[in-house]
This record gives sequence, structure tokens and C-alpha cells, in this order.
Amino acid sequence: MSNAAERILVRAGKNPLTPMTAERSLAISPTGVFGTNAGNMLFYTGAWRTLLTDDADLVADGYAMEREDAAGAADRISDGFDRVVIPLANAFRGSFVAHLERLTEVVRGLRVPVTVLGIGAQRKLDAGVDSMPDEVRTAAKAFVGAVLDRSPSIGVRGEVTRDFLTDLGFDDANIDVIGCPSLYGFGGDGTLKAAGDVASDAAIAVTYSPYLRDIGPFVREVTGAYRDSYVVPQTVEALALMLWGEPTRYAGNPDLPESDAHELYRSDRMRFFVDATTWIDTLRDRDLVVGTRIHGTIAGLLAGVPSILIAHDTRTLELARFHAIPHLPKHALRRVDLQRWYQQSDFAGFTAAHAGNVAVYRDFLHRHGLAHTLDQENTRFDRELATLELAPPVRTRFAAGAAGRRPLAARWRHRVSGALKTVRGR
Repeated sequence: MSNAAERILVRAGKNPLTPMTAERSLAISPTGVFGTNAGNMLFYTGAWRTLLTDDADLVADGYAMEREDAAGAADRISDGFDRVVIPLANAFRGSFVAHLERLTEVVRGLRVPVTVLGIGAQRKLDAGVDSMPDEVRTAAKAFVGAVLDRSPSIGVRGEVTRDFLTDLGFDDANIDVIGCPSLYGFGGDGTLKAAGDVASDAAIAVTYSPYLRDIGPFVREVTGAYRDSYVVPQTVEALALMLWGEPTRYAGNPDLPESDAHELYRSDRMRFFVDATTWIDTLRDRDLVVGTRIHGTIAGLLAGVPSILIAHDTRTLELARFHAIPHLPKHALRRVDLQRWYQQSDFAGFTAAHAGNVAVYRDFLHRHGLAHTLDQENTRFDRELATLELAPPVRTRFAAGAAGRRPLAARWRHRVSGALKTVRGR
């Protein structure tokens, strides 16, 4: 690394090239290393691989920008870095307002350029652009204004978010619809393997959002019909369940594997990932990925596997539309038919759209003066990754052999550590 390397601070739970055990990934903060949802790893890792050139030095902020004192953080960042890159997802929503307000204060105090990647607005599918709560509109307007004072444009997920920002009064010329950085950050040309058909012996990975009304029967029917299937939960609570058997807040739904009493848990038909690249690599042997999680779906597409999203709000729908991801409306959950869904899905449309979307993203990065690796096959990220041993997929304690013993050992260490802390605190 030369002394002239550009130092870039990236909003990310961790450096994706820093191996971390599943136990550490969960214990590092109340929301885990990935900020409550493992899907966040996909877009910050994708951005990292794209921006990690031979002449760049990337540092993860550990989400500190939205926790620290704004004035102090802005000064420290401006003194230590040449620019800030903020990959985001559905940040324009009620539950993220406090985070967005803190980020805004930090951005306002920065003296270096800022680039925002893939921010999105979340609302119900049948709600209009004027349905966003006032507190979300106020926070969004302040944040985007602060960013555009330090940036030529803001990169948004799709047309829904663009329309929301123009409704707030921002000029369309300063809004770039770029989709999600995860779909550009791992290489590949968007080609998907042909599964031929989704027969009863097909290998399926199922993603699900436990809070959706009709999600239970969907999970039950798919995993019941396809014995070579497993679910991929994404919440920080699910990781605690996988490691230590702690039930989640959704454990009362008998159709969902949200406690260690569920059949999918006891038959080891669950996988949790604490690294994006491991997630993608593990899915490569699947014939289909299907479900409601947008980044769970994207992980399948990045693995080259036909993947179908059930879009249940604007955050998922606008990405599906922009990237031409095969998708179904949320009422499809009530009538599961994977054979028909697969046969009616236009997987070739996703592949056809990919090169053009990469070009859009490349132009966006050039507009921001950001060097990138989009046109490289053997990137610095790939070379460094090849030297590492990342954490394996997390399995339940009912897994055969060492995979099952590992969660038991982790649970014992957790209990012993907790007991020691209690004794020392007396």
C-alpha cells in the first residue's frame, strides 16, 4: 500500500475481510455485527469489493457514525479520511429515523466528499408517495440535503425512492437510480444455471420474513413438499436461536422455525451466515432460492441460482423491478405452487438487464470520482479473501458430527462467560 492510498470510511458492520466467528458476530453489539439483519452484509460487502482497489484503504465504521457525538465524529472522520461511502438499504422508514438523524448531523459536519449507495424508501405497496409519516419526510429531507451539499448526487434503489425524493422537492438531476450495490459487487455477468424443473427432489433454499401474516403456511408447505430444502433466517434473534437455542419473539408461530422445538431446527434444516461470500458460495448447489427476503434472493442470484422474490413492500418491489428479478405479489404466499412459479418466471430477463445495470453503476461511481474494480476479474478483494478462512454456515445443535457439536460448545462457553461476568461484577 502506497502512502498516497485514498482512505475511505465505509458504513459497514465490519471489514468483510476480517474473519469473525458466529459467536463473536452476535456478541459484538446488541444488533450483531450486521445490524439486526444479515442481509445488510450483502450490500456493504458488495460495495467493499467494488471499491477496494490497489490504491485505496477502506475502513469499516462499525455503524459508529450513527452512534457517536456528531461534532466529534465529523471532525475525526474529516481529519483521518479522504471520503465517506455510506451503503444503505431501506433507510427512509419510521424505525430508522433516529439513526438517520444522527447520520445527518455527522454528514453536515464533514469536510470530505460523501457518497450514498442504494438508499430506499419503505412503505406498503398500496400506499401513495404522500403516505410517508411526517417524521420520515423531515428526516429524509434533512439527510439528502446534507448529502447533496457534499456530493453530486445520491444513489437510490429504484423509482419509488426517486419519486419520494422529488416529492420532497429534490431535483431529479441529483438523484441516480442505481439499484443495490450487492448485485454489482461480487463479479459475474448475471448468468443463472438452468434447473430444468422444480421436481420434488429439487434442492431449495427458503427465505422468509417472520413478521408477515401468511409466511407460516408458505414455509410449512415448501419445506414439507421439498425434503432437500432448508430455510435461511436472517435476524439477529435467529442467530441466537441457532447458536444457543434461545427462542425468538416469533416462537409462538408453530409454522416457523423460531424455537429449538421446531421440526426444521431439530432436523438441521436451517443455515445462518455471518459472511456474505460464504452465504453465496453455500447456495451454489441449490436449484432454486425462493422467499420474501430481498437480500436472501440476491444471495441466490449472485450464486448463479434461479431465484424468486415474493415482494411485499416498496423496498423489495422497486429493487425487483430495477434489476428484473423474477417476483410475485405478496398474496402468492396464500397459494404456493413452486412448479408454476418457476415455469412463469423470466430468469433470462434478469441476466439480460444485468450488463446495463452495471453500466449505470459504473457511471455513478465515475460521477463521484470513485475508482472501482467493476471491470476486473481477479480483484484485490478476491486475492485477500483467498488467504482467509471464514466462519462456516451456522447449523443447529442437531446437525451431525462436528457441525452439531459446535453450537453446543458455543452455548456452554456463552453460559460460562456470563456466569464469570456475574461473579466478577459482585
